[in-house]
Amino acid sequence: MSRKTALILTAALTMFVIVVAGALAVRLGASGADPTPVAAVETATVEPIVTGDAVRQREALYQQRLEEANAQLQQAYEQLRQLQSQIQQLQAQNATLLQREQIYQQRLEEANRLLQQSVQIVQPSPDSPTGELEARRVTFRSDDDRDDRREHEEREWRGDDDEYDEDEEWDDD
Repeated sequence: MSRKTALILTAALTMFVIVVAGALAVRLGASGADPTPVAAVETATVEPIVTGDAVRQREALYQQRLEEANAQLQQAYEQLRQLQSQIQQLQAQNATLLQREQIYQQRLEEANRLLQQSVQIVQPSPDSPTGELEARRVTFRSDDDRDDRREHEEREWRGDDDEYDEDEEWDDD
């Protein structure tokens, strides 16, 4: 669609909407031209008769509701104070735990540093005259294996190898 066609179509639609709106306004205006006046209805205003008893009852009800509201407020304030107290206690406990954790972390770092130093002492340097020494780590699969291994090592140390089975296999990991 060309630009000229679009402009003509838009103008035609706009004129149609304006004509329909004008016709609608004329039609509504014509029906509302002869409004029939509505008769004014006089309403009698009735003044409520207020007695002293009614005022006292209303005042007593007001005071009762006011006291209930104040009691609820006091209860809410008390709960708020208790919760604030609990928060302060928990914050103090949290601070203590954080301090203990910091001390634990410092001790753990110190233990790791000492362990690293001890490993450096145990491991011989390459140019050391005792270079054939090596650190050996033995792992056991269960407590029974460890006990059996201990008994075997004790027999070897005493020279009592009569019960040792040559086919028995020991894993050194």
